[in-house]
Amino acid sequence: MSNERHCDCANRPAMKTRELQAGLFAHACEDCGALAIDLNDYRRWLERRAVGPAPTPEQCAGMSVEGELAMRKARMCPSCVRPMTRHRAGSQPDFHLDRCAPCQLLVLDGGEWDALVQLGALEHLELILSDAWQRRLQALEA
Repeated sequence: MSNERHCDCANRPAMKTRELQAGLFAHACEDCGALAIDLNDYRRWLERRAVGPAPTPEQCAGMSVEGELAMRKARMCPSCVRPMTRHRAGSQPDFHLDRCAPCQLLVLDGGEWDALVQLGALEHLELILSDAWQRRLQALEA
């Protein structure tokens, strides 16, 4: 996590390094609470952990997220400034994980990290990003 990243919230502040879990670091925006996680760092962190059971889309469909969810639009990548792809994680409220595939960066809005912790989904972010998860969540909401 070497290059400087800027959040795309109103003031475009520089994001500061913060430890989320022992050995897992992210860039955090002090203004809006967004977290930018390098997926390569995340994968290395996962290799050193015992992985618990995966949540299901059914568990996440009605999950409540506490906190500041001001970013209802697709984010711009804090590294390359390209539009990020949105992946639905839940629906109450509209809960998305934003991903920049070229940069391998995942951005969570304020409150979303805590919701993932509460759900036990920390070790399963790539499952939530999968096409199968996205299709199942859409079917549940239809």
